[in-house]
Amino acid sequence: MMSQLTYQYKQAWASLRKKPGFIATVVTTMGLTLGSLLCVFTLAYYLLAKPLPYPDQDRLFLVDHVMKNSEQAHMATAFTYPGLIHLYENQDSFDTTALAYYGQDVLTSLPNQPTLNTTYVSPEWFPMLGAEMELGRAFESTEAVDTNQPVAILSYKTWQDEFAQTPDIIGKKVEFSGISFRVIGVLAEHFFEPQIRLTGRETGVWFPWDYNLAQNIETSWSNISGSLTFVGKLKVGLSPSQAEQQLKPIVNDTWVEKVSGMSFFDGWTVTPELQSMKVVILGDRELTVWLLLAGVIGLVLIATANIANLFVSRT
Repeated sequence: MMSQLTYQYKQAWASLRKKPGFIATVVTTMGLTLGSLLCVFTLAYYLLAKPLPYPDQDRLFLVDHVMKNSEQAHMATAFTYPGLIHLYENQDSFDTTALAYYGQDVLTSLPNQPTLNTTYVSPEWFPMLGAEMELGRAFESTEAVDTNQPVAILSYKTWQDEFAQTPDIIGKKVEFSGISFRVIGVLAEHFFEPQIRLTGRETGVWFPWDYNLAQNIETSWSNISGSLTFVGKLKVGLSPSQAEQQLKPIVNDTWVEKVSGMSFFDGWTVTPELQSMKVVILGDRELTVWLLLAGVIGLVLIATANIANLFVSRT
């Protein structure tokens, strides 16, 4: 039986060697279709199945501040500075919340004075994202909002590129905008910064919230900034829609009261909207991925059927 099977294989191979064009067509067709299938399966895994590198990722949400005029037309999606602080101090829908502000600044204490991306956060930011430190520590309650502690945390890349991975970096001073900050930590190399406002942006230095660059609108309820960010870990058992209903009076009623003397904002409303961190980072592409997967599986089936017909016809 085995010898007969071996003989048939040899005969088939000898027959195929006489038709190199036929073999090339089959190999190329199946190679391209199976390669496409593998690529789409990999894409589907990363977008649909692979978890984010953050604890309790399903409970992490970005809160947007959506402003509409008297005709309920969308006018802006951005926080006012005092509105953000009011929400941070008065909400009861999240177990943990964190503030972030994105900017840029020049590291003037180095000879080459590099311009680095900067992010200003409240102390809850790093624990909420499960961030680990290569050296030193993250921000603590002593660096909370309104404490004005001049400390800084370096990204691993900044520590590597600008400070040559100096092991005694902790306690050193770095200067930005005329302020001397004491380095208290270096983030681990594998820390994945969530791409919330701009894809591909990497923070070089992290500062406490109090040093953010939006303080010129600190008391203005009419000015907004797209860099003001609110992220929270939703309470267990609370749905995003329920949280939006709970947050709306805190956000809208206070804002309407504060701008009541400004005729421009008559009839305007503010609505909080929650987006899961996974959607924020990866985008809402689930339907697209499923359609792409169905399409490439169909392509493989068609290619397989055509090649089978070619073999049958040849036989």
